[in-house]
Amino acid sequence: VDLPVSADLEGGFGHKPADIAETVRLAARTGLVGCSIEDFTGDAKKPFYDIEAAVERIAAAAEVAASFGFDFTLTARSECFLRGHPDLDEVIARLLAYEAAGADVLMAPGLPDLAAVKAVCDALSKPFNFMAGMPGKSFSVAQLADAGVRRISLATSLYRAAMSGLVAAAREARESGTFGYVETSIPGPELAGYMRD
Repeated sequence: VDLPVSADLEGGFGHKPADIAETVRLAARTGLVGCSIEDFTGDAKKPFYDIEAAVERIAAAAEVAASFGFDFTLTARSECFLRGHPDLDEVIARLLAYEAAGADVLMAPGLPDLAAVKAVCDALSKPFNFMAGMPGKSFSVAQLADAGVRRISLATSLYRAAMSGLVAAAREARESGTFGYVETSIPGPELAGYMRD
């Protein structure tokens, strides 16, 4: 594609800072111009990296990203709210530490309300990315901009919206024997136009 692509690299496919640096290096080599690295370990017994270890991982990613010779956007994510540890003060402390370690953008999926979003944005100097797509926690672009958000990602929400339409149509056909969904479906030529563009 001709558009710049950034990838969610989750935990960076390794635990050590050197692992993260290598993942980011390989990401850039494949053509990515950005990525996100999170502080979730994947271990239910110890779900989050200690802040010192998390900072070292982000610093390693930032150091290698700075060597590429082109703008590579590193997003650092605090997963606390998303992973069952809803502590706003800790999230802010983590994001500030990741910012100082060299992250270009900060992110904390699952913040509960606009007040929390604003508190995070007010604490940071660098842009905050809001992840839309969570029921009850997806606000309008205008509301997010007013709170200080500088970037919005949609995560899997568009995919889930498309699959919801597919499932609803299949259920209608199977359970009702009707095909009313065709009345609101995108016409074939219009859909083909999107594919060509």
